[in-house]
Amino acid sequence: MTLGIIGLICSGLALLAGLGSLVLAGITVLVTSTSRSTGAFYPLTVQSLVYTCAGLIGGGFCLYHSIRSLLGKPSHVLKMPPFWIFLIGYVVTLAIGLVLQATHQAVAFLPVTTVLIFLTAIFPALTLLTLGLHLLRQARWSTTWRRFTLALTSGATMGILFASLLELSATLLLAATGPSFNPACLNDPSNPVCQAGTKTLLIVLAVVVAPLVEETVKPLGVALLSGRLTSGIEAFILGMSAGIGFDLVETIGYISMGYSDWAHVALVRSGAGLLHGLGAGMVALGWYHLIRTKQRRLRLGFACWLYAVLQHALWNACGSLSLLPAPVGPAIQSWQLDLGFISFGLDELLILLLTIIFLVLFILIVRWLRAHYQEPTPASAGAADSSSGRPAAVGV
Repeated sequence: MTLGIIGLICSGLALLAGLGSLVLAGITVLVTSTSRSTGAFYPLTVQSLVYTCAGLIGGGFCLYHSIRSLLGKPSHVLKMPPFWIFLIGYVVTLAIGLVLQATHQAVAFLPVTTVLIFLTAIFPALTLLTLGLHLLRQARWSTTWRRFTLALTSGATMGILFASLLELSATLLLAATGPSFNPACLNDPSNPVCQAGTKTLLIVLAVVVAPLVEETVKPLGVALLSGRLTSGIEAFILGMSAGIGFDLVETIGYISMGYSDWAHVALVRSGAGLLHGLGAGMVALGWYHLIRTKQRRLRLGFACWLYAVLQHALWNACGSLSLLPAPVGPAIQSWQLDLGFISFGLDELLILLLTIIFLVLFILIVRWLRAHYQEPTPASAGAADSSSGRPAAVGV
């Protein structure tokens, strides 16, 4: 009952935030259509649309499931299509983007560009989730659409909100210690006005602050459910869902900021779903150990959280190499691998290599989960629910 009421309140807040974002998106579209400042307003427009979708669509489904929970109605078991469907969709969408980019038509029609940007973020994230479900198909476990919806939406709303506020606070705090800090460097570190002290601050924010903050707050919505989860597998999948929700908002924002070269940015960020999904899944698994297990729970919980933080720090460190002092930073920034139709910097190649490594680790972790965690049989689960006086499958 308590979780249902909390879900009802949070979904209402998400809907209000979505309506506010929709108004902001309408204003930016109007300003863009009446001026020539597309470069300045288009990323804001896309980001507003992302928040609108997270608030209205995610909040709407959460409201539906929260009401059904309060009415005592069960939710269906989570089932997804095969992962290769989303993988094919991503490959096709990315190929269209690269062709448009090669023919200098990548931003010829912004509404189509916006749809393609959304798809290049959604398809790889769903590929990751459905691949995990596919690899776990032989394990005896389950979760519901209700829990999945709450996890996904919490990562896209609450996770983004808390991470933004905490990172902003850390930025202001660190900037107060260095009078030479220029806020313009946050979006363009290569700007000549960015001094060495400012670049050092940006490295600290990317490699230390962001991993600590984001990996801690992304699965908070799942942490609230940890006491009701039936297995470590369910905790991992729901945590991964929260991370994917976080990734969708962040990745679409990054791609839109480089919209003139959006297919290139989308390709480099193909592994962002792995970064956020796998990290949040591990942290949620750590919460499960802290709350539901007795043996080595502190050690295992901390180890899961530390893995997610170190993985994120390594990813951000590769993306921050160009900020290193001369001559290393400028040399890395000037080096390019030109393939004719597309080129990659050294930091981008390292991120693509990390994507492959993270994919291998993801498969190994999922197989380990399948071998070590099993959900109670339906008979024992039903007996447990009956002994507590609650009908099985009712609630969040």
